[in-house]
Amino acid sequence: MSDSDQLILFIGKGPSYSQAQAGEYRKAKYFLTDRPEETHETRFVAEALVELRREEFDRIHVLGTSDAMWGLLLARTGFDADDAAISALEQLKEEDPDALPEVLRDQIREGASDHLGADVEPHLIPVGTDSEEYWQILSRLASLDLESGQVSVDLTHSLRSHPVFLLLTLAYFRAIRDDLTLGSVYYGAYVLAQEHFGGKSPIFDLQPMVELLDWIDAAQAFDRYGDATPLATLLRESEAGLGDLAKRAEYVSRVLQLNTLSKVRANTEQLGSLLEDLPENSPLPLRLIRPRLKRLPERLEGHSQWKATLVAAEEHWNSYRAGPAVVATWEAVIERLGAAYGVDVEEYRNHKALGSLATTWEGWNRGGSLSGFADHASTLKDYRNAIAHTRQGQEEEVQPDAVYRDFPSVLEYFQSALQHEALSRLPSAVSLRKFSDD
Repeated sequence: MSDSDQLILFIGKGPSYSQAQAGEYRKAKYFLTDRPEETHETRFVAEALVELRREEFDRIHVLGTSDAMWGLLLARTGFDADDAAISALEQLKEEDPDALPEVLRDQIREGASDHLGADVEPHLIPVGTDSEEYWQILSRLASLDLESGQVSVDLTHSLRSHPVFLLLTLAYFRAIRDDLTLGSVYYGAYVLAQEHFGGKSPIFDLQPMVELLDWIDAAQAFDRYGDATPLATLLRESEAGLGDLAKRAEYVSRVLQLNTLSKVRANTEQLGSLLEDLPENSPLPLRLIRPRLKRLPERLEGHSQWKATLVAAEEHWNSYRAGPAVVATWEAVIERLGAAYGVDVEEYRNHKALGSLATTWEGWNRGGSLSGFADHASTLKDYRNAIAHTRQGQEEEVQPDAVYRDFPSVLEYFQSALQHEALSRLPSAVSLRKFSDD
């Protein structure tokens, strides 16, 4: 079902079918909080939602345990259940089947669908007395048609543990299904009716739950993977005028992803400034994750170019981006040596000479704290070349497992070695022209 608008709701315990037919059940006068003047009296919040909500649901999934109010659901729809359905209903809890008996399921589906004006699918779920039963619930939720469209949930009549598990399940489904979105989270607050709402029961839309899931995804994507796309979307949707922040976050993300190292520092500084000066009406979730978002700008603040590049390499590696991490580390080595000689590393001849110096100078092996420089630089260069120059149709000289196994020690070495004061004295020890082609 593409582009569908579906509702998942729970039904709790209730009266028997005969009691329900006799009207022996509690009703509530429900209203949506954004339109309190419109009410609908019913036992089922779903019935009120269908009546009061401006958009129609395409499908309603009803979840309940074996002792749930299936009889009331039948009676409330006005459907005259036959003897076979009533018998199945009475034996339901005693037999405790894995699914609703077919005769009962069909009559609920027929009666409720006609009454609610949407396709209704009833589903029997375990109570959730142990971990295995929760995996059974997950399995049954996974079998529903929730591949795309929007899914809302009603938590009014659920057991306390069920709504938590349902929301986690839907968050998981959303993460693995690109076309699925979460809509509203409804809760009919019957207990607040008398004291706070003049006898009427509000139906709250707990939209902040869904929004918080969006902010969790956005924060993790940016902090863990350097991807600002989800964050930028939320920033642009805000009423706080955060378009500039969204644009800068996206650009920083692209600079990191493409390893445009010369632009990392300047753009992260601008990002840090925008995060520091958030408007007072900025979304609370943004203000709460601001320290994490400012982490990279603060790490880069006040550093030289080579140090900023090395920080970028560390960020790449921590985000499981080995390729950019290797390339950035190699560039940090070149930039550090270039700073020592005072040359422009953007010039190809200088860049090549500095690379040759890093990997072939015999002076590295004379002992001392930098005696391993050439070996580590050679390994790093091999990794860098293997990544930058893919061998089409040939056996790769550097295997991925080797990079992930050995690169951390290479990175750790240069985190220390590039800060060594002996590098600043290189020009007095060896001429860079020695490593030039001319």
